[in-house]
Amino acid sequence: MIKKQEFMKQIHGVIFDADGTLIDSMHLWENVDERYLLSKGIKPRENLMEALFSLSFEEGIEYLQKNYLPEEDFEQIAMGIRNLVADDYRCRVELKSWVKDFLEELSKRGIPMYIATSGEKEVLLPALERNGIAHYFKGIATCKEVGAGKEQPDIYLYAASQIGTKVSETLVVEDALHGAKTAKKAGFPLAVIRDLYSESRQYALMELADLYLEDFSELIPVRLNKYLSEIGYCSRREADRLIAQGVVLVDGNKAVTGEKIYTDSDVVVAGEKVKPETEKVVLAFYKPRGIECTTSKKTENNIVDYLGYDKRIYPVGRLDKDSEGLILMTNRGELVNHILKASNYHEKEYEVLIDRPVDEQFVKKMSEGVRIEKTENKNGKKELVFEAVTRPCIVKKTGSHSFRITITQGLNRQIRRMCQVCGAKVISLKRIRIMNLTLGELQPGEYRMVTGEELHDLINQA
Repeated sequence: MIKKQEFMKQIHGVIFDADGTLIDSMHLWENVDERYLLSKGIKPRENLMEALFSLSFEEGIEYLQKNYLPEEDFEQIAMGIRNLVADDYRCRVELKSWVKDFLEELSKRGIPMYIATSGEKEVLLPALERNGIAHYFKGIATCKEVGAGKEQPDIYLYAASQIGTKVSETLVVEDALHGAKTAKKAGFPLAVIRDLYSESRQYALMELADLYLEDFSELIPVRLNKYLSEIGYCSRREADRLIAQGVVLVDGNKAVTGEKIYTDSDVVVAGEKVKPETEKVVLAFYKPRGIECTTSKKTENNIVDYLGYDKRIYPVGRLDKDSEGLILMTNRGELVNHILKASNYHEKEYEVLIDRPVDEQFVKKMSEGVRIEKTENKNGKKELVFEAVTRPCIVKKTGSHSFRITITQGLNRQIRRMCQVCGAKVISLKRIRIMNLTLGELQPGEYRMVTGEELHDLINQA
């Protein structure tokens, strides 16, 4: 396999997919069509996600209209679905790891960049602007504009024409199999960025890609002395000394002071090949109130900095800032995907304290599932930005104002919104179980390793 340094020398333009590649947004779309249908009182068939996976936004609307909503017009359905996710794009969606650093690296090298997306420009652009990366791109091509989905190469060919680069010298970066197949077949060099929501197709993507990336840091060269320091081999000063002594080789060549390398470079020090640590980690962490479940360094009190673990790990799902309790932290992407997938109906259990008595009517209504929504005042008018019907769940009264609830969904602030519909305000909310894992004796801010039989059972259930 070609080394990344040699591969990137051949690249003179880059075309990026957006959702799941540049921005961490696939969780917003995973069940948006299901949520929209449920909000209309329609239960979708089990194969809905599979049927919609490779379709553009417009093609997906046509599918829903033909198979579920023949009485609604196209624009009505499109607006309803757009409203479910647009608020998250404007206010909350984050970049994938190392995106901005990689874009800056390409920009310094004078490499033009374009976006090719199945989504809508009006929804995507606010997220790019808020995250400070819109200016890196010469433009955004959508499947709607070019008149074909990503099962056809039109959108990639159009993007390449806009940045003026040859197909053979234009890197396409994708996370989804259908787009990756199309770009590769059209003759584009292909890099696949790992995304939790494409894990089921991971092996097919790995076979197809010229480069398969865990994150974009793999395409950002780093100074050799920094690399040796970060993997724990020695300090930067010691690395400089070893380089000056001539005992450090990079891909068979004697290293020089200030040299930059890629993650797949072969580094040998005094005849010994050095490698970064690849240990897989799963932690059960008691998240205190006030800590936010984001990996963004820009966010104060983010969970990664709070935990301060010495390996790169990230949270499995979310637990809102005002809530506390069990959350998993890991670097096992394949495990995250299976746990988060809504169709797997994995149980999560919570202890809840509310501001009103818990009576039979409250328990019954919560258990049967309720319609939840979020509205915002825009231009003096109240506008619906989120709506869904919750699945039936298990609710047990534990005190005059407290109960336990077990749900199999992970909608945004779901339990708080369910309680609001039922005339209650949540005073405290603590997650005590995820599948087979319990909070146990952990105290706020503490964590424990998930190993042995407990880890084995978790993997089997996922």
